[in-house]
Amino acid sequence: MTWLCPLLKSNFVLEDDYVFYEDRDTFEAMYFIGSGDAAYVLPFRKNIVYAQMTTGQEFGHIDMINISIRNDLQIVDVLRHKTLLKRSFTVQALTKLELL
Repeated sequence: MTWLCPLLKSNFVLEDDYVFYEDRDTFEAMYFIGSGDAAYVLPFRKNIVYAQMTTGQEFGHIDMINISIRNDLQIVDVLRHKTLLKRSFTVQALTKLELL
């Protein structure tokens, strides 16, 4: 796991901004929360929170599995075509986020 740390790039997301949005954004990465809080939300229901995450947790990888099932692809194919495949979920920053 120590080989991974130098590859992580810090990114900041402001409170109430979306990290990614379902059916709009493509699958380009999974994220680790360096600091702050985020949540999976239902944007078509006034951003109702259904799963909250905090410092030290990761997210975004579930989309890879869902995309593979929805498009009848193997995980390796999802990674190969990730910029063409849309996110299945929406994640919003509940506080200022530092993502890795």
